[in-house]
Amino acid sequence: MPDPFPLLAIDPGRLTGWAAIAGPEDEVESGTVEMIGANTGAKMLSARLRFYNMIDHYQPALLYIEDGFVPKHMDKNSTMMLFGYRCILEMEAHKAGIPLRALKPSTIKHQVAGKGSADKAQMMAAVRFLGYDPKDDNEADSLALLECAMWKECPRLWSARDSKRVFKVG
Repeated sequence: MPDPFPLLAIDPGRLTGWAAIAGPEDEVESGTVEMIGANTGAKMLSARLRFYNMIDHYQPALLYIEDGFVPKHMDKNSTMMLFGYRCILEMEAHKAGIPLRALKPSTIKHQVAGKGSADKAQMMAAVRFLGYDPKDDNEADSLALLECAMWKECPRLWSARDSKRVFKVG
């Protein structure tokens, strides 16, 4: 079974983290983009254009996203936006013929930080331990998601590449 490259990982939100790797020997690219707009419609259009451009640029063989998670403190509008971003990602992946897979935040946190309830600071520390330098927690989350995607899709590569990296939060 061939390795599924390129891989693209997206943590959707108003500030969307993304991470991509073209092939097993390539460097990871990552960042954060803001969904801008004066109202919900404008933000959704911004998201659609940004997600389309990411998919068009990286031409991923596989797209991973963080599964929908609604914290208790999240208001109705923010919840609608989050799931709107997810719908747009599903639509763009389907349109491009790219399989989309979603992982729960607790699964990502457990795999990368060793604790399914790791907080933002612990996730930043875990991702830095893995050799990345995220600018914010959104980028850190997308890098963690990309690591999980590599582990799930090509464990042989992930094991060889990362066998010396073990991180556990207290």
